[in-house]
Amino acid sequence: MEPEKLKPYKSFLFCSVKEKNIQKIRSDIEALAKKSEGKIKTRNTFIANDLEVSLFTYVDKRTPSWCKDFSIKDVINQLVVIAKKKNHVVIYTSNPAIKEKIRNYIVDQKKEKEKKFTYLKLISRGFLNSAFVKGQTQTLWLSGTHKRVASKVDNKVITGMDLQYALDPLGDQSFFYTAARCKLSTDVYDDPIGISTRKSSLWAGISKSWDDFIKSIELLLNLLEEAKKPIDNPLPVLASSINSAEELKSIGKSYEAAIIPPILLAEIDTDPDERKRAERWSNLTFDITPENNSLNFTTKVSLLENGKDSVIGTFSFSFKDLTKLPKMDWKVEGEISKTGEQDVFDEALAMFKSDKDWLKVWYDSGHVIAESEIFLPRFRDIPFGNYKGIDLDGYDIDKEKPSNPIEDNIGAEKSLFCYTQKTLKTGWLACDDGALEIADFIHFDESTPVPCLSLIHIKASHSKSPTREVSVSDYEIVVSQAVKNIRHLNRDNLLKELKSRINRKIQIATWQNGKKQKNGRLDMLKAIEQHGTNIKFHVIVFQPRTKHSRIVETRQRPKIQEYKRLQQLDTLLLGASVSCQSAGAELVVWIDR
Repeated sequence: MEPEKLKPYKSFLFCSVKEKNIQKIRSDIEALAKKSEGKIKTRNTFIANDLEVSLFTYVDKRTPSWCKDFSIKDVINQLVVIAKKKNHVVIYTSNPAIKEKIRNYIVDQKKEKEKKFTYLKLISRGFLNSAFVKGQTQTLWLSGTHKRVASKVDNKVITGMDLQYALDPLGDQSFFYTAARCKLSTDVYDDPIGISTRKSSLWAGISKSWDDFIKSIELLLNLLEEAKKPIDNPLPVLASSINSAEELKSIGKSYEAAIIPPILLAEIDTDPDERKRAERWSNLTFDITPENNSLNFTTKVSLLENGKDSVIGTFSFSFKDLTKLPKMDWKVEGEISKTGEQDVFDEALAMFKSDKDWLKVWYDSGHVIAESEIFLPRFRDIPFGNYKGIDLDGYDIDKEKPSNPIEDNIGAEKSLFCYTQKTLKTGWLACDDGALEIADFIHFDESTPVPCLSLIHIKASHSKSPTREVSVSDYEIVVSQAVKNIRHLNRDNLLKELKSRINRKIQIATWQNGKKQKNGRLDMLKAIEQHGTNIKFHVIVFQPRTKHSRIVETRQRPKIQEYKRLQQLDTLLLGASVSCQSAGAELVVWIDR
C-alpha cells in the first residue's frame, strides 16, 4: 500500500523502546492481527523525515455484534502504522481492539504466555501531562472519588473555552480526570488534542493527507521530547491519587463497589464489541462482606441482563502488593453460585482479572480505588486568586458614599463611590444606589472585543489602620448582596429593572467616558440593547478592608491565627465565584494595593 493513498485518523498509543527495531514491533502486532482471523495484505518500511515508519494492512474478519451465527463475518480492511523517533514510538491501529491488546500486554506481561511487547514501556502519565495537558483545556471527562449520593453525579463530561477557570474549586475537588481535550498554542499545534494519560493514548482528529499524518506525529513527538519534568496534577483543583502506604494504615471497611469502564466515559475510538462488553458488565451489582481495616473484601455479584437480576457467584479480592502506589493490583478468586451459569461466571472472573481499570471500590474511611489507583478525597484549601489590588492613596477607605445628595457629589469627594467614578472613564457608568438596588454601579464598556458589563458592589472598610488584619465579616454582607443580584446578569432582567427605575433621581448619576449625561441612563440602556446577548459579565466586589500585601504575607505564615481567617475568606469568595460562574460571570474582588 503506497503511503500517499492513506489519511489515517490521528489516534496513537505512546511508548518508549530500547534496542528493538521497528520491524520487530511490526511483526509482533502482525501476530496479534492474524490471531483475530486477520490476513496480512501489504507491508512497507521507510524513512519519513526524522521518523522510521513501518506499516501493514490486513483483512479482519469478525462476526457482527448483532448476530449469533459465527459463520457470518464482516470483512474489514485494517491499517497499522508504527513510527519511531529515537526511543519514542507511536502506534496507530484502525482497529482499536488491537491497540488495547498491545496496551494490555505492556501493562500486564504476566497475563499472557507469549510475553509479547516486553521491550515496550508506556509513556508515563506525568510526562504526557507535561507535554499535552496545557494551553486551553476545552473538555474534561471526570470520574468521582466521593461517596455515591443522589445529589452528586458519579461521573461527568464538561466543556468550555478554558476549564481551568471553570472548575468548581469546592465541588470538583472529589473528581479526577480520565481524559482531556486541550487546545495548545497555534504556533505549537493547530488542532485540539485529546489525551487519556492513564491509557498513554492520544487522539488529534482526521488527517487531511499522509503528509499531514506524518507531520502531526513529528510535532507530537517533539512536544514529548521537550517535556523534561513530569507533572502529576496539571489541574490542581481536581483530586490526586495517594502515594504513601502510611495513608493506607487508616483504611476502613469497603462498603460499595461498581464496574465503571472508562471506555464508556471517554470520547476515543472504541471497538463496538468492546463497548458492548463494557456496557454489559457495568450492570453488575455487589453485595460486599468487608474485612476490618483491610483493602480486602468478599462480594456476592449479580448481573442484570434481559430484565432479570441473577446471582453469578461469590468473588474474593485480595490486595497484597502495595509497592507501586498509587497503582493498585489484586488477586481475584471466585466460586459460582448454585443458580449461576458457568460461562457467565467464567467471563466475569476473566473480566475482574483483565480489566482492573473498570473496578471502583469505596471504603468508609474515605479511600476509593478507581482506575487501578487509590484516592483519599479530602477538602483542600484552595486560595481565591482573583483579587485586584488598586491604588487608594488619597481616598477614605472607611467612607462608602459621598455626602447627600450623592447623585450630585459622586466624583467630588474622596469616598469609594468617588473612586469608582474617577477610575472607570471608559464606556458607560451608572449609579443605582438605593433600596432594592441592582448594584451600586453598573459599568458597560463597549471598547473591548466583546462588550463587558460589570455589576459593582461597594462596601467601606471598618478599619483604615495601615496594619489592619484580614477580616471575613467585612465581606459577608457585600458578597451576599453580589450573589443575590446575579439574576441581573441576564440582559433582559437587567434592562427591565433599569427601565423600571428610570424616574428615580439617582438615574441622573450616569456617565459616558467620564462625562455626565443629561439624559441620564436612557442612552446607556439603548447601547446595552444594541449589543444583544454578545456580552461578557463581571461581578466586582469592592471592599478595601484587606490589603493585597497583607494577603501575600499571611499566605506565607500558615501557623498564625490570621491565616485561618484568610482561609475562611477564601472559602467565602470561592463560593461566590462558583455562583457567578453558574450565571456566566467572573468574580473580581478589588482590594487596597
